[in-house]
Amino acid sequence: MDIDAEGKATLNMENDLMMADVFGEAMSLQPSVVNARAMQMFTGGDGAPRRSDEGPIATDPTLWLIKLAKEAVSELFAHHRNEVQRSWGSMLDQEEAVGYLVCDAVGMDILPEEARTIGKAAVKAVFEPKRGAKDADDKIKGAAAARRARARQAAEKNPERATGLEARLAEIDAERDAKRAALWAGTPNLGMPDRKSQIVEQKPKAQPKPPDPVQQAEQALAAAEVAQVAADGAAREARRARARVQAPSFNGKKEEKDFWDGIVYKTDEKTGRKYPDLVEPAELERRDALRRAISEAEATLRRAEFDAKAAAREVEGCRCDVEMQTEMRAAEQKYARERAARQAEAAKACADAEDAAEEARAEAEACEARTEEMLARHKEMCAEFDRERRNLQYELVRAQWAEDRTSCVQQHAAEVWGPAWQMEDRPAPKVFSLVGKSAEEVRGMSSQVSQVGTGTEERVALNRVGWEPLAAE
Repeated sequence: MDIDAEGKATLNMENDLMMADVFGEAMSLQPSVVNARAMQMFTGGDGAPRRSDEGPIATDPTLWLIKLAKEAVSELFAHHRNEVQRSWGSMLDQEEAVGYLVCDAVGMDILPEEARTIGKAAVKAVFEPKRGAKDADDKIKGAAAARRARARQAAEKNPERATGLEARLAEIDAERDAKRAALWAGTPNLGMPDRKSQIVEQKPKAQPKPPDPVQQAEQALAAAEVAQVAADGAAREARRARARVQAPSFNGKKEEKDFWDGIVYKTDEKTGRKYPDLVEPAELERRDALRRAISEAEATLRRAEFDAKAAAREVEGCRCDVEMQTEMRAAEQKYARERAARQAEAAKACADAEDAAEEARAEAEACEARTEEMLARHKEMCAEFDRERRNLQYELVRAQWAEDRTSCVQQHAAEVWGPAWQMEDRPAPKVFSLVGKSAEEVRGMSSQVSQVGTGTEERVALNRVGWEPLAAE
């Protein structure tokens, strides 16, 4: 079970809190402190940016502080986004909120235009994939888990190494904690202003909002749940410590009493009878130390189990308080809804009168729109009539031109074919081939061909295109 949970034991906030003392100042800052500061800054305001009015909780914006600030802001926006926007009075995104919260935690004032730049750089320093501190921390924990697993496997294969297994695991844990402390104690460059610079403008202090009973009950429940988690963890650790104390087993109360009294039974070689004898002082001291260790472990276990049960009872009481406050809030909200419904019914009469007036205005506007539509349709009809008139004029001109064109064609046919072109037994037309003929030959045939349309010189020019290359050869 220890091997399977090796890489998972430090992935939750409770374990981070339990290991805070080991990491020292780098990770001694708890999430509850940052969460409370975030709630005080971004909720319950009067519509304007404000500070927490609390003293600084860190000297520098470390990576651990940035991590807690980002988690607090994400939790706040996930459950109270509307309250944050109402309290702040302007659109506030998570990067700006992280910038404001980190600077407030180190006791530094910033301008609104500086918040986004600082918050963006802070989030990138911790949560940037493959380059941020969170991925680096996961690599450190994963490497330590792998080393612990290899050490246990080596101890199982070689019994000689089993004696130094606990020391080896403690050494791996110490190296892991030292690396994590050094990592989270780092201070990235966020582009923050000089500490000596002060903002002259002072915002009016917001009036304190009366405490919300439901919220207070939920906060008490959350604190009780955290205490229960810590008590359960202490009880589990006490059980492990009691299991690690290897108490001997006895077949009876007399054997148990003789063991703790330091009496052993030896056999006489001559008679074969057993007789009691005292153990060595060193063995007696070892047995006394073992008895004290067992007593202390059992006492610690009893206290831890008692604390765990007390924490469970406290959580149950807080949960009942939350349910009671929630029911009271639901009753108040129901009364408010009923009152609002009555006010809405009273206002509906006035709204009906206004609706009637609005309908009359809408009817007048509809009549005006219909009139404009009729005028537009009349204009379209006039335009269509003009288009049809122009088309008729065009067809008339085209018919006149076609009639004139027919007489022109008849005159041209008479000139080409002679007076007999309209006879049914008119002679077949005579075809002249000009291909390959010279210019003189074409001119000689001109008397036999009509000159209307294409004259002799034009025919000569057209014929020259085909025979001039042959002549050149």
